[in-house]
Amino acid sequence: MKKLTLQDVEVLSPGVQVKKLIGMKYGTIRAFAEDINMNYDTVRQYLKERKLGSNTFRLRLVEKLGGLNEIVVPEAEQVKISVDIVTKDFKIYTEKEDIKVLETLLVCAEKYNLHKEIIMSERNIAMYYFFNQNSRNAITHIKLAIDKSLEFNEPSCEVFCRSELGLMFFYDRNYLLSKNQFEKIREIIRSYNKIDVKSLFKYHYSFGILLNNIKEHKRARNHFSKASEFAQSEVDKGRAIMNIGLSYMRAKMYDISLEYLTKALSYMEDSDEKKLIVYNNIAETYKNMGLYSKALSNINKALEFKCNYSQDYFMAFKTYLEIEILMGGEEKGLRKLVDLIEEHLEKFVASEFILDSIRTVIDLSTKFKAVSILRELHYVILKYIDKSEESNIEYIEELEKMLGKISRNFKQLI
Repeated sequence: MKKLTLQDVEVLSPGVQVKKLIGMKYGTIRAFAEDINMNYDTVRQYLKERKLGSNTFRLRLVEKLGGLNEIVVPEAEQVKISVDIVTKDFKIYTEKEDIKVLETLLVCAEKYNLHKEIIMSERNIAMYYFFNQNSRNAITHIKLAIDKSLEFNEPSCEVFCRSELGLMFFYDRNYLLSKNQFEKIREIIRSYNKIDVKSLFKYHYSFGILLNNIKEHKRARNHFSKASEFAQSEVDKGRAIMNIGLSYMRAKMYDISLEYLTKALSYMEDSDEKKLIVYNNIAETYKNMGLYSKALSNINKALEFKCNYSQDYFMAFKTYLEIEILMGGEEKGLRKLVDLIEEHLEKFVASEFILDSIRTVIDLSTKFKAVSILRELHYVILKYIDKSEESNIEYIEELEKMLGKISRNFKQLI
């Protein structure tokens, strides 16, 4: 997947698009003008005009470069294409420079009055803030997306964005507010017959996640089953099936859980990120069954898959550490976790998971009296702070608190 940059989302006029093609084929506009027997200055002027000059010039363009519909993409269509690309791969837009890309697309969508693209651009901005642990801004922008859905009478978009809001409330542990959103969505679906399949999948899948975590496992499985029916890709179908297995695991029905999790793997061939998650859940299931060797084998398979979204990798590593401790390999597991922390310290998007992992290492190293690991962790954090930028001041302050905790615990052990 290619991340779009500001240059990629720049809206190009017909003339600029044709100039690019001329440059690729002829090198210069002058060479092109000579080839079509037209005056150089006239060709330059035509390329500045939205209608690309005279009929004769347009005919010669088609003759040399191909049909105009093939070589010139309308400005509004360029915006639609860019918004769709970002929407599909929104998880990779988490760096500081990415917010400028997302905001530029929103401005472009507003310029061309593209209703769905305005809504989804607000949603993409919301998800940028969500993955950067800024829930206030995330909720603000997803609510703007919902408001635009109502203004433009786009019920499918409203269902989709309310599902995102429900998940945001869930991750903030506001379970009542989350459930209220999904109840509102149910009423919207009852009122409209033509909610699109993508939004129905989003609703059933997201509601299932909430229900699974508030121990309404049977209702959760019903929603995941519905989600699997509305899935538009193999991976989405696999995600729904995986969560049915996860629901059975949480209900301590481990054999049935393994059946669904194994089935889910068959749908994940095109997604290393999702394979990591499924193998992690299989490992969790075997761990809960007390079958630690099988658990270790599956978590090692999970960790073979590197993914862009650090949360998933940290969650899998936490499972790995728990299994190593159960098998008596706590120092080995803790040392590997320190290595992972060092690798990800500069990835500010993963800060919450890094800080949580640091707390885990401190607490467990103290518990198991692993002085060398505390010393190593102290060095890793201090090295990062010494070379860090002031823009991450809140993050640095949290890391400095961790250094203080390491020093206090270290004194207790020596």
